[in-house]
Amino acid sequence: MNKVISPSELLALQFLDKAKNFNADVELIKVLKSRTYAIGEANVLVRAASEGNRRYFLVQII
Repeated sequence: MNKVISPSELLALQFLDKAKNFNADVELIKVLKSRTYAIGEANVLVRAASEGNRRYFLVQII
């Protein structure tokens, strides 16, 4: 059974792949349903959305 990945989820995964290239220490922090990760020494909230052919992306250090 293959899970269909949404465009916003794909965008977030692409960001995490790039972050791993800079710092191998990327860890998911479960905070409700948010995409919050510990990247190095920072806690990072990753938000992604898509609407039609447009994609929106926000990275916030918290």
